[in-house]
Order: sequence, then structure tokens, then C-alpha cells
Amino acid sequence: MTKTINLMGLFDDDKATSAALDDIYELGVRDDQITVISSIPYPEQALGRHHVWVRLPFIVLAGAFVGFLFGYFLSAITPRLYPINVSGHPLSGGPPAAIITYIFTMLFAVISTFIGVLWEIDVPGFEKKFYDRKVTSGQLAVVLEGLPADKEKAATAAMTAHGGQDIRRPEKITL
Repeated sequence: MTKTINLMGLFDDDKATSAALDDIYELGVRDDQITVISSIPYPEQALGRHHVWVRLPFIVLAGAFVGFLFGYFLSAITPRLYPINVSGHPLSGGPPAAIITYIFTMLFAVISTFIGVLWEIDVPGFEKKFYDRKVTSGQLAVVLEGLPADKEKAATAAMTAHGGQDIRRPEKITL
């Protein structure tokens, strides 16, 4: 079993970070081993990263589907479970049932969006994480996790060649 290490480097701008990431990819480092920490929300394509798969649309669609079923149950099924006949009127009318179903579909979609966003950004996160206080002042941090120890010099050289500063083995801290 090969020994693995963690490595962190700080960069001043996004172009240098992107160039360093290109060289790090050429070393055979996988995308799931690389974390870019920034105080500015960059899209992953801006830094040359591969597309990150997001689960949020599926969470929202699942919530909307559950809301649709719940609204349909309340507006169409419940009146048939407890029928009250009023002078020949139908047990549930179409337009009121559609409005109730729509409202619960949207309500569950909004609630699942809120919960999904919290899940995607890992809130609450109580575990220790790699971080550097200089990220708050505008620098970008590139963290390589599980890097084989024999690639440490090459990764350090790739970061240094593109303006990487304070390249070291980081420790996890409580945020």
C-alpha cells in the first residue's frame, strides 16, 4: 500500500490556479482528490475543473412529485374516503382539486429546494476541514487529498511554477 499525503498551495488569481490544476491533472491526480477553496464562487469550468455532478435538481423534482401526490390525495382521494353528498354535487370538483394539487406541488418543491441546498453545501458541517485564513482575503487554496507520496515533489513543482505560495502539508481545523 502506497503512502498518501495531503498538500495545500495558495494562489493569488484564478488564471494561475487554472494553469496549476492543468499540470496537476497531467500528473494523474483524479478530480475527486482536488479541492479548490475560494472566497469567490467560481463556476467549475472557470478554473478548468471537470463538471461536478449536482443532485439538487433531482431532489427538487422528487419533492415536487411527493407534493403532487400529497395534494392529489387531499383534493381527490380524501373526499371519496369520507363522502358527504350535497344535492348531487360531485365529491371533488376539478378546478379546486387542481389548485390544491398545484399549491402542494409548489410548496413541497420549495421546501425540498431549501433542504437540498443545505445538503449540497454540507450544512451543518461540524467536522474539521482543510482551510487557510488567507482564503478570506482573496487567495485561492488548492488542496490535494490522498496524493501518493512519490508525486509530492512533482505536485509542489507544478504549483510553484504557476505562482503557488505557502505550499505545505495542511492540517484540518475547525471552521
